[in-house]
Amino acid sequence: MKKIVSTVAMSLLAITFVAAKNESLVSIDSILIMQKSQEGQKLTKKLQDDISKFQNEVSLAQKDMADLQKELAEKSTKLSKEELERKSDELASKRKVLERKLADKEEALKMSIQKDQLALRDKQMKVVNATFESEQWGLLIDKNTPGVLCVAKAIDKTDDLLKKVDAAFDVEQTKNTIKSGSVKTASAKDKTPAEGVRAA
Repeated sequence: MKKIVSTVAMSLLAITFVAAKNESLVSIDSILIMQKSQEGQKLTKKLQDDISKFQNEVSLAQKDMADLQKELAEKSTKLSKEELERKSDELASKRKVLERKLADKEEALKMSIQKDQLALRDKQMKVVNATFESEQWGLLIDKNTPGVLCVAKAIDKTDDLLKKVDAAFDVEQTKNTIKSGSVKTASAKDKTPAEGVRAA
């Protein structure tokens, strides 16, 4: 609670300072930029694929355990008491190992998702900060900051910054395409005449 109050107080002071200097106050929605940007949508698809793969792995593991349990139940009448206990213990041990393995994978997946999202946010905020400097705005606030309740559309620059973020991504993609194209061209040039004949 104290942290929120402190954040609100600092925001009010900053706004008052900007207003006194007659400088621009603008706002953005950083979460919306992440969600709607080209790279953000690309990342979302990748993360959804990763989650889907993990869910499939969990389903297959659960089916395997269910099959083993069913198999043991079918054989239970033919096994001695000692043999049945031993196989039940083995099955319980397998289940524990599998649950631990899946829990570790789930935790690793969560950490990977968080890392990718933070990396994208940092990358996009560099574009935002560069725009802030070039436009010489006095103060930029994020609608998602604690303490910010409402922001007027008149000062919302989310769409403008989304375009700049996408433009920066397009430039990066073009550079990567040119770079990979030049590598292919270079490797083609490196071929000897004999290699060219064999390829033909």
